[in-house]
Amino acid sequence: MKKFQKVYFKSQKKSQCYIFYNFEDHCWGYRVVYNSQEIASLHISYVLLDTSIIKLAEERYPEEDHIEFLYVDPRGDKIRTELIEEVLRSNEYNEKIAKQFTNCNLKTFRFFELDNERIKQLDDILNNNYYTQLESKHQLVEEFKELLNIEEMSWIGYEQIE
Repeated sequence: MKKFQKVYFKSQKKSQCYIFYNFEDHCWGYRVVYNSQEIASLHISYVLLDTSIIKLAEERYPEEDHIEFLYVDPRGDKIRTELIEEVLRSNEYNEKIAKQFTNCNLKTFRFFELDNERIKQLDDILNNNYYTQLESKHQLVEEFKELLNIEEMSWIGYEQIE
């Protein structure tokens, strides 16, 4: 408890805040705010590929209901596969993936008493190269949570805080 109090009061004095979010089907990320300024952030979107292929489908197949066509209609299976391959090869998509990691600013985790070894481990995983090699895009958030000792999370709505 003393360690918590020490970190809590030190954080209050310097006005820093760490916000982690994990909307499991859509995205996850964090923000670090210091003296009312965001100094680090990460936002990993799980729907980036889908939104990219839907955009292409809208351009090429304007007469179709794009969600129905790409994900339900058997006629769209082959087209969806082709669009996925095209998007994965595109510079635009790869730039969007890389952009997700541009403001990680991992040294800010020192505010929250994360040691250099853990910051190095974060640096090893929070980058475009590592992310694109993962078999499951959900693996990254699990590794991040493990490094920060975020074992379990619960949904808390603002109305529950009163």
